Amino acid sequence: MRILKYIQHTIWMSRRKTFSAIQEGQVLCNGNRIENSKHEVHDGDVLKVLGAEYVVSWVHAPSTTTEQTVLLFHKPVGYVVSKDDPHNDTIYQILPKELSWYYYVGRLDKMSDWLLLLTDSSELVNKLQHPSFGREKHYVVTIDRPWKQSHTPRALAWLVVDGNGNVSPEKNLPGVDTLKCMKISTPDRDAHTLHIVLKEWRKRHIRRLLKALWYGVLKLTRVSFGQFSLWQIKKWEYDIITHNFLAENTNDAT
Repeated sequence: MRILKYIQHTIWMSRRKTFSAIQEGQVLCNGNRIENSKHEVHDGDVLKVLGAEYVVSWVHAPSTTTEQTVLLFHKPVGYVVSKDDPHNDTIYQILPKELSWYYYVGRLDKMSDWLLLLTDSSELVNKLQHPSFGREKHYVVTIDRPWKQSHTPRALAWLVVDGNGNVSPEKNLPGVDTLKCMKISTPDRDAHTLHIVLKEWRKRHIRRLLKALWYGVLKLTRVSFGQFSLWQIKKWEYDIITHNFLAENTNDAT
């Protein structure tokens, strides 16, 4: 197994932190400095990572099965989707230790809740989250003032928004994205509640887009992701589905 994957799976370090440790010479294998994240480790190898020693006692070999596992997690408010965050509680602190190496699919920000997907397949991560595969994400959003229907065309078009949610006169500046919704409606006849569908997303996509239209978000919940939804899963709990998702049609969002 490659050393990057081994450290992620068994020492529970984020990919970014592992890369950084390798680049800074903080990863040794059998006394030799590792400079390539593709270095292969074997049973009995002695690793030194950030000063701590580990003996490779088993290697999680690539699966020979054609099935992948998807975990549907009811993420609570107050936790960030990250392997390593020195300032916040992360989802991996409330998931079982044996799931600590699962990859998250996209993110929900700290104050958003409900459906978060994780999987044991890095290949499946790309298939699930890349916009070219056309999976729809459905959100229910509570806003701080009634929605004006005149704003719907603007939300469905491209808004050039900076990292703070302000409309930007230029789109080629650092931190600036072009944001839009695929669908937006108030089906419950409650002008404070929006149902929003995205097919692609950027960091804090919905919050920044709505702020650009002068709305504050009071609550943001993801209720479905492609064919996946939480159904009866309670907060903090999860369900696991095993299936050959990679063999499915790549444009199967429902």
